[in-house]
Amino acid sequence: MVKVPAYIDGNEVAEYVEVGARFGPTLESKEKHANQTKLVLADPSDCCTKPKNKLTGEVILVHRGGCSFTTKSNVADDAGASAILHCKQPCRLD
Repeated sequence: MVKVPAYIDGNEVAEYVEVGARFGPTLESKEKHANQTKLVLADPSDCCTKPKNKLTGEVILVHRGGCSFTTKSNVADDAGASAILHCKQPCRLD
């Protein structure tokens, strides 16, 4: 399990508790050494097909449904994401 705080303009706006991915960089377990990675919305939002937005190590926020979690993980990994966060609709960053 990993704790993932989300920040906008340096302010923590949400916190997610998730299972670590089997792709992307290893997440640091100690908060003071934690990775800070940009979080973006998946496009398409369910991440069942290749994202329209170019990914270069970002974490993507994806809606549940549409296809299996394994498919979403493979699509995200192939597209260059470092991890995915799976959420109930609607997923929002604000």
